[in-house]
Amino acid sequence: MTDKEIIHSLIEQELKEANENFPPFASDHEAYAVVFEEFQETEDELKHCREGMLYIWEQVKSNFNTHRNYEMVENYAVQLIQEAIQLAAMCKKARAV
Repeated sequence: MTDKEIIHSLIEQELKEANENFPPFASDHEAYAVVFEEFQETEDELKHCREGMLYIWEQVKSNFNTHRNYEMVENYAVQLIQEAIQLAAMCKKARAV
């Protein structure tokens, strides 16, 4: 499986779980609200990554150990991926409205 195939598979899995737990969107307004919420959550995780990288850069310039900080950014990146998958799944669900 290629990287994109893996990503699409994760999106389909997320969509399947969402559809099992929640009814279809009742309107474009509801779809937009859910999609926008996922977008904001994705944006928040990207902000955490950016802030972490800026912090690491300050540590690098001061010759401090950065290993633990890279772990922090890695964790934020994983959360970013999770949110991006949810965002893509909700976009896909919104197309069915």
